[in-house]
Amino acid sequence: MSAPPAAASRPPTRPGHGADHEYRTRNLVLGAGYVGLTTATCLAALGNTVMCVDSDVALIAQLRTGHSHLAEPGVETLS
Repeated sequence: MSAPPAAASRPPTRPGHGADHEYRTRNLVLGAGYVGLTTATCLAALGNTVMCVDSDVALIAQLRTGHSHLAEPGVETLS
């Protein structure tokens, strides 16, 4: 049995970019509750584009004004 090609040991990269290239993703988070909004905030803090979807229209309206219902320490510094 032959050894796997050397390329298999390198981390995958986005086509057209070197291994040291850092790239961002677009993310959709379903639910802007405690877990969903915390996740979305952390993803956005890393430079990703994030959209939250929630069935609570009042919650989404509150978030659009820049106010959060989260009581997570330090979350304000992420955005």
